[in-house]
Amino acid sequence: MHSNLKRLIIIDIRVNELKTSLFVLIFCFIIPFIFSINPNSMIQAAMPGELLMPLVAIFCFGSLFLPEQTANIISVINSKTRQLQTIYIIRFIWYMILLILVNSGIILTYSLSSTQYNLLLLWFDFCVKSFFIGSMIILIYSLSRAIAASYLIPTLYFALCIGYPHLGMMTLLTIMHRQGWSGNWLQFCLGTLFLLMGFVILKYQPAKA
Repeated sequence: MHSNLKRLIIIDIRVNELKTSLFVLIFCFIIPFIFSINPNSMIQAAMPGELLMPLVAIFCFGSLFLPEQTANIISVINSKTRQLQTIYIIRFIWYMILLILVNSGIILTYSLSSTQYNLLLLWFDFCVKSFFIGSMIILIYSLSRAIAASYLIPTLYFALCIGYPHLGMMTLLTIMHRQGWSGNWLQFCLGTLFLLMGFVILKYQPAKA
């Protein structure tokens, strides 16, 4: 059983996640050219994680359901619901680990400079944003079964956070709006709820061919 799971993980990552992951890693090399690696304030230090990484998360998690978007594949996977749930969980964990590594790389870069800000808060903030976006996408897809909605709604939410400064603790610009830990903990709890709800719906309401 463990060997089968290991083989499933390796095959799925190689076939479905590898190209997206490599693109994200290459793309992240431009971060130092867009944002300062020696920020002058906590707000400036938060910009990569709150302005760029949510978009990267939308790109990653939005592709989570893409491989199953044909009628023939759906017909097959409907007979293997448990295996499908395992695949979705594998993909979610893979992309979450990838984004945590990227976020950790940003924080490591800060630590090597003369930055004296709260790096633990920044790291938690960056990772929560990725988790919250990913969980939102899982829930949106489970309710709509539409890939377009999985990309569009989080993107509109991100745009709302940019353009409307009165979302309180629900804004993705948590540190940039000087909210600290409280907004991040709320988003982490909501993200956990969204994730559980999404996977429960996916489990008990199989996709239709």
